[in-house]
Order: sequence, then structure tokens, then C-alpha cells
Amino acid sequence: MDTSRAFFSPPRSTGNPGEYPKQAIVKRHIIIDTLGHLLGVVVHGANRQDRAKGPRACSPVIDKHPSIQALSADQGYTSTTVDFVQNWLNRRVDISGKPTCGFQILPKQWIVERTFAWLGGYRQLAKDF
Repeated sequence: MDTSRAFFSPPRSTGNPGEYPKQAIVKRHIIIDTLGHLLGVVVHGANRQDRAKGPRACSPVIDKHPSIQALSADQGYTSTTVDFVQNWLNRRVDISGKPTCGFQILPKQWIVERTFAWLGGYRQLAKDF
């Protein structure tokens, strides 16, 4: 489970023709399996924290795929999401920590980043219009 941000441009106002609209930022939470297949997506405004919206992303995926035994997430999903998944969904959550020194590949995190890179390769998904 991980988050990506995308820019969203609201429709141009009819006021000043030289006025450019403000760009809002949306967050996309995805849950994938170990092969990179998409299991769940939640999109919301960037003013919400990852840990607050994590349960909303996890619950439908666990209901649809009850064979999932554990979730892996980054540090943005601590506290609320971990408590919800462990206490309500009875699943294990592995939180990947920050590297201690230099560049290190985080376990399982590269799978999610690869999926975001695949999705970003499609013009329609690279930016919300």
C-alpha cells in the first residue's frame, strides 16, 4: 500500500482571460499484490493524511480478497491504519522503515513504486484534467 500525488486543474473561470486556475493536489492510495496487480484504489484531496485514509483503502480489499494475510506499507500509514488492520481486520501490517544510511532499497516498497511508474506512463493517468 502506498500513496502518489497528482495535480488536478479545475475548470478555468470565466473571469479574467489571463487568469490561470489554481492546481489542486489529489492523493491516490493503491493496494497491489506482490506481482503488481491492482487490488484497490482510493483517491482524495491531499489535505488528508495517509494514516487517516488507510482504513478506507484496506477494508474493501480485505472483504473482496479474504486470502490476504498481511499488508506492507510505508511509515505514512502508522497508528490509525495499523490499529484498524490489526484489531478490526485481524491482519498483520509490516511497516517499512527509513534507511539508516545512504541509499537502500526498502523491502516490498519497490513493487508499489514500479506500479506507480507503470500508471504514470499512460497519458490519461499522468495528470487529472
